[in-house]
Amino acid sequence: MATWRDVQRIALSMPGAIEQTTKSGTAEWLANGPDLEMKEVLLASEPPVFFTTPHFDGYCAVLVRLSKISAKLLGDVIVEAWLARAPKRAVAAYRP
Repeated sequence: MATWRDVQRIALSMPGAIEQTTKSGTAEWLANGPDLEMKEVLLASEPPVFFTTPHFDGYCAVLVRLSKISAKLLGDVIVEAWLARAPKRAVAAYRP
């Protein structure tokens, strides 16, 4: 089972990723540019794990039930999401 510390550690290990607090006081991690197609793929792949709410319609945010995802899969998803949105230079610097 993954934890919020796993989310923070993995997300902030990506070059150029930032953490900020929303108006409601929750943390969010950001990289450049939306990708709604990837959102739909994730939502369809494992509905018990990935979900959304009407509040996020049209926005590339995907919600995750941490109690239903392994830290390994969480890491894979965060890295893939970052790769899809990060600037090309950051991606080139990250990839071995």
